[in-house]
Parts: sequence; C-alpha cells; structure tokens
Amino acid sequence: MDHRFPQPIYIKIINRWAGEIYGPNTRWFAVAEEMLGKYKLAPPEAARVHYILSGTIYTSSVAAFHEKYRYLRPRPTDLDQTLQLIDNFSVPAHPSYPSAHSTTGWAAYTILSFMFPEDEDTFLALVKESDLSRKLAGVHFESDNKAGKQLGTNVANDVIKSLENDPSIHPYDSNSIQMGSGH
Repeated sequence: MDHRFPQPIYIKIINRWAGEIYGPNTRWFAVAEEMLGKYKLAPPEAARVHYILSGTIYTSSVAAFHEKYRYLRPRPTDLDQTLQLIDNFSVPAHPSYPSAHSTTGWAAYTILSFMFPEDEDTFLALVKESDLSRKLAGVHFESDNKAGKQLGTNVANDVIKSLENDPSIHPYDSNSIQMGSGH
C-alpha cells in the first residue's frame, strides 16, 4: 500500500480519527454513551463508566507523551518528504513513538471490553480503524501503533486490577440490565 498518495476511500477513515475538536478520545466517550443507552445504565453507573474510562484515557495519554519525549522518534513525514497529506490535515507537532491515538485507543478498548464484553468486537474494529487512520495519514509507523497498543493495554489492565475489590464495578450484558446500588 503506497501511503504517499492517500486513496479517497482512506481519506474518510483518516478524517474520522483526526478531528481537531472532535478528536479520538471524544469518539471513545461517544461510544461509551451508546453503551450506556444500550444497557440502560442508571446515572450512578453511567458516572462510574465515565470516570473509569476518562481516567484511563487520561492516564494512558500522559504515559504516551512521557514516552514520546523520551524516545523523540521522528514521524514518517519527517523522513520521507514525498508523503502527501490529505487536505486540512497537519502533522502533529510532537514525536511519533508511541502513537497516542493507539495508546488511548487500546486503553479505551480494554476498559470498554471489560465493562461491556458483548460489544468487544465493535470496540476492536474501532481501535483497529483508529490505528490504521494514523498509518494511512503518514504520521505513524506500525511500530508506533504496536507500542501504543502495549502501553494502553497495560494502563487499562492496571486500572481493571485496581477495581477488583470494588463491588460497584462489574461487566454489563444484555441478560442482566443492572440499575446499580440504591435502585
């Protein structure tokens, strides 16, 4: 696949995950909102989902940027001047490794899959598309995405482990619509 000249079919994927205002992490919160509605979670449970997801995304983002400035890896566009960017897309002004999209995406995937295991395939398709979007855009190497996957998954698994003794946190499925404590 020649990434120097993005195909029109890929431009939509790149733009979906590149938004300046409606960026990748906001997309994960929109996915969480869909799950809250699907499983009819009461406000206290919805708040738990949001604070766990947002805390995990934030923590994984901090970890990704810590590593970016430790490794200082240039982006593909820095090394290959023939890579052509799509219209209205700019190269992020920070190092490439690891991919923050990938790090936060895999963190979100892991948390959402823990909380909504029946929808894991949906989350997996989204995180893979997010990773692909950065590679197609020419701003990440595959190794950036792989490192982001490892880092984001590790952060999320640490969060999940920290929740082991919290009885208010549990997976939701279509067979047991839960209304949370006090309901």
